[in-house]
Amino acid sequence: MSSTTPQSHILILGSGIVGSALAHTLSLSPSLTTTTKITVLSPPLSQKSTSTSLAPGLVGQLNALPALTSLAKSSVSTYLTLSLPSGGFSQTGGLEIASTAEGIKTLEERAEQAREAGLEARLLSSEEVAGLAPQFHDVDGVSKGLYFPSDGVAEPERIVEAFQTSARSRGVEFLEGSAQSIVHSAGVVTGVQTPNGFIGASKVIVASGIWSASLLKGLLHLPVIPVAHPYIYGPSRPAREKKTPFIRWPEKMVYARDHGECEGFGT
Repeated sequence: MSSTTPQSHILILGSGIVGSALAHTLSLSPSLTTTTKITVLSPPLSQKSTSTSLAPGLVGQLNALPALTSLAKSSVSTYLTLSLPSGGFSQTGGLEIASTAEGIKTLEERAEQAREAGLEARLLSSEEVAGLAPQFHDVDGVSKGLYFPSDGVAEPERIVEAFQTSARSRGVEFLEGSAQSIVHSAGVVTGVQTPNGFIGASKVIVASGIWSASLLKGLLHLPVIPVAHPYIYGPSRPAREKKTPFIRWPEKMVYARDHGECEGFGT
């Protein structure tokens, strides 16, 4: 690893979905000159503990914060145009199910919020819900569903692979290594220290997910706390002709998706 700093060197710490997408996006930017070097520092395979590789892959676009809704819509648009390996993103739709008066009222409110955000959303009867996802719902005459046809499911590692392939084709370098600390002088970040030496950079972008707080310790307080939650896979079965929408039961804080040859459930 070199200890020299190019005229303009952007160093991205982390090669998960955020770091890889950023490398792809920056490599497409016309505002970056040919003298700008972009490097992604990726932990060695033996040390990888990434959120991306463990994500269930639900891509729901309507969020409580408008900025997150905008980001999710942009993500779907990107996934649909990116050269993805087979099965990288499937626009299966997303379905929320509620069975109480309060829960159904929330679905109605979210349907209106979706329309305001430019997202298609349809309120469904219990029978219609069972028609879309019979393995997840029995007709009860009470429950209602909210269906988002443009939502979908992703295979995160395949999307990361596509972003990295795109970035590499335009000269982005991926280095294997771990950042131990961010080096700064007189209030200006100058690079990062790794077990193999110092890497100089004019800009350092921290895209290390749940590990960002520990990396930035001593520089600033980042209120990010690692959290684990359960996710289980059902028994293997023959793949269906068409994947069903992913399901959320907001009242129970449970979700599920069709993984092709089995179901997955999380909370």
